[in-house]
Amino acid sequence: MTRTGRAISLGNRGRVDANIEVIGKASHSSSPEAGHSALDGANQVLNRLKAIPHADSHPLLGSRHTVPYQLIFQPLAPHTLPEVARLRVDRRLLPGDDPDQAVDAIRQAIGDIAPYQISVERGEYMLPALCDPDHIGVRSLMRSHREMLGAEPSTFYGQGTFDAGGPCAAGIPAVMYGVGGGDWPLGEDFVPISHLTQVAQVMAHMVLGTLG
Repeated sequence: MTRTGRAISLGNRGRVDANIEVIGKASHSSSPEAGHSALDGANQVLNRLKAIPHADSHPLLGSRHTVPYQLIFQPLAPHTLPEVARLRVDRRLLPGDDPDQAVDAIRQAIGDIAPYQISVERGEYMLPALCDPDHIGVRSLMRSHREMLGAEPSTFYGQGTFDAGGPCAAGIPAVMYGVGGGDWPLGEDFVPISHLTQVAQVMAHMVLGTLG
């Protein structure tokens, strides 16, 4: 189960991290010409990432994107232009996308930024998911939800990345269904006990009904 607010997620995009390192040469801010500031190198990388096209999209899951979400510099010292920049990029995946190929496309888009040394490595990834709403398992879950909660369950296609991608990639149809609550992503995270009880009742009803 996951945080779906008692709705059923029938699919979602995947994601892969591209870890980028930019190495220049540190210098004092009084004489920037003596080095190659990683600030400038990172800026060039960011501009090239923005230029990566993502023209096509999936009718249910939406489009790919390439979004930097972390950037750190070293060293952090007074009046010192840094030598190293490390960026982490969120590359969203659609069904059929290969994580290694997605990262390689980022590597090619950045290309050579002399005099900086650039490395682009694949980080963690999660695969996209897509489940047929008419699958027997989905219909069984929806029926149990109706019978236990007295209402039609909502369905959606998530823009985030969930665990269903792994089973789907292995040929096992999977959805995400769970509780809701809290202020995501940086606020207080909690699960209402009433939601947890309801979802547990739905799942128990579904399992017993399927086995029976």
